[in-house]
Amino acid sequence: MRHPVWKYILVTALVAAAALSMPLTTRQLALEYPPQTLRCVIDLKGEPVRGLTVGMNKIILREFADDHALKLEFITPADTADYLDSLLEGAVDLLVMYRADSLHADGFISTIPFRDSTVWVLRDDRHAETRRLNAWIAVMNGNGGIRKMDRNYKRRVGSSLTSISPYDAIVKKNAAEMGWDWRLLSAMIYHESKFINESCSDRGAVGLMQIRNDRYSVDTLLDPAVNVSIGTKYLTYLSGMFAEHGADSLECLKFALAAYNCGEGNVLKCIRTAEEKGVDPTRWDNIVSIIPEVPGFHGKQTIAYVREVLDTYEEYSEVYPR
Repeated sequence: MRHPVWKYILVTALVAAAALSMPLTTRQLALEYPPQTLRCVIDLKGEPVRGLTVGMNKIILREFADDHALKLEFITPADTADYLDSLLEGAVDLLVMYRADSLHADGFISTIPFRDSTVWVLRDDRHAETRRLNAWIAVMNGNGGIRKMDRNYKRRVGSSLTSISPYDAIVKKNAAEMGWDWRLLSAMIYHESKFINESCSDRGAVGLMQIRNDRYSVDTLLDPAVNVSIGTKYLTYLSGMFAEHGADSLECLKFALAAYNCGEGNVLKCIRTAEEKGVDPTRWDNIVSIIPEVPGFHGKQTIAYVREVLDTYEEYSEVYPR
């Protein structure tokens, strides 16, 4: 039987550090074992092989391998392959997936998610290795290591990356028609579906922009051009609805994004509640502050959605040309 690649890694370091009551660093977590090979697949459906998320995961994996004296082998994913099967059979040691996809993978276990919503997936019987991975990730998050790698990577790639997703042409066309930066629309689609065209939510939302519409068949909504066209028409409607609610164009954008996520009715309810409480309803941060007091609306997901879309847009703007 093939031994796990991380067998015995960290045990001595963790015990010693606990005994000394000293904080762990990534180098304290590393032990010098004979080089082993960590076979990885980065299988992010819809993400280009040379995309930003793929590249960042490669950087982090290389850092992990260096810290643990491991050789690293990347297996280029094929569209037709099921790498969960490969992981189960032992042909692959670690699989990088989007967190949302990993939630539906029975028989497997994943690490804590990275900020870009990816996770590292192992077989379900690898709990010890997963705990060690999580310990390493926690240290790297705590000491700013991952953030530093992220900044350095973006500086290095500059504008050399030109494709955000396989649907760039569709996104650019529809973004131009509605007067949006295509990178902003891409950021929104990323948080709707991770560019996985076949995405279908528990509530029946389908496709790249997670459309729910009884007038169209599922097959029609799974046509990327149709899906993005319907989504951007709805966005245009929401942008018009909230054009005068926000204090400026950025605030109006936040309202439109929030409405796309939770429905315009809930956003209007939040605005009315703010007005009743004497809070300036033209700024999204003010709306966020009174959301806990809005009857029948929790809003945590919507608050996170608006923030994450704008954060991703900022990241895309730093790397991809307009």
